[in-house]
Amino acid sequence: MRPDEDAGARLQPDRNDTTGNGMASKLQEVSGGSGDGTKANSFVDAAKIIRDGGVVDYDDASGPISFGDNGDITEANIEIFQYKEDNTYALGEG
Repeated sequence: MRPDEDAGARLQPDRNDTTGNGMASKLQEVSGGSGDGTKANSFVDAAKIIRDGGVVDYDDASGPISFGDNGDITEANIEIFQYKEDNTYALGEG
């Protein structure tokens, strides 16, 4: 480590890291699981918050998805779709 290098900064994920591990390291933060983020309901709004140095709490059209400290989903909406044998949607059946 260089004398002018902050040891803590080396442990921080790169905010521009688009690798799988880089994106995974931010899932909890952008889902609102690590604090009080600013709500965003679109990619454009979320990107603006991040570019302005803020923390985003992103809820897309499917609703909120939050991750706990171990990366487990703690809040989410799910839908179950059922199909008939002829591969048509079984709306309101069953």
